[in-house]
Amino acid sequence: MLHLLWSVYDSVVHTTDIHLLLVGRSGTGKSHLAEQTKLLFRDPSSAKPMTADHVDHKMKQLRPTVGLNVIRVPALRPDGSVVLWDVGGHASLRNIWRSYFASCAAIVFVVDSTASKDEFEEDALLLAAMMRALSLRRTPFLIVSNKIDVEGHMSLREVQDRLRLVDIAASTADLAPPQNIASDSVSGFGGRVLRLMEVSALRGDGVKEAMTWIAEQAVRFSQLGTLADTSD
Repeated sequence: MLHLLWSVYDSVVHTTDIHLLLVGRSGTGKSHLAEQTKLLFRDPSSAKPMTADHVDHKMKQLRPTVGLNVIRVPALRPDGSVVLWDVGGHASLRNIWRSYFASCAAIVFVVDSTASKDEFEEDALLLAAMMRALSLRRTPFLIVSNKIDVEGHMSLREVQDRLRLVDIAASTADLAPPQNIASDSVSGFGGRVLRLMEVSALRGDGVKEAMTWIAEQAVRFSQLGTLADTSD
């Protein structure tokens, strides 16, 4: 517990850090995504070389997060670290997600592309509630469709439909993002800065592209948000 509290304190006091909040149901692969991000963006000048077998073994040894896992990824942005807050997704832990909303610069919402209809319904409800939160009205969202390495996984269009992204975006249209948004940031889901991308957190497929995009949006919108807040 002491280590956990110190990790949170250490990540908050570094003012140049950008914080990404990783959430989603338990078992969707958030911890694998966080760990794979750390491995893919490790500094080659200071990190020991890792073989493919070593990485594979490390990933397979991971277990679902209980509470909070804090991972610092300095190489994900050039002028400061990105800190990943991997928060447990068990139903008993979801009430603590909200306590991180005000301090995070972006949301990474992870879903399992092999999930059942009922599980996707739960995902859709969780995502809708977050997108309606006033404290996240300017916050970029990356929705990660994980486990594309599993045969029979759903396509991006199927995941989009199961999550009802178009309906959710329409219902939160009044929560407008800040002005002067770069055109390449806005998705087709209304005016929200939101992107749906598919990855295999276990193998690393698509992880670098997805995490690079959300880190760039987090930096951009944290700057715009500061300007907007000072003018409110």
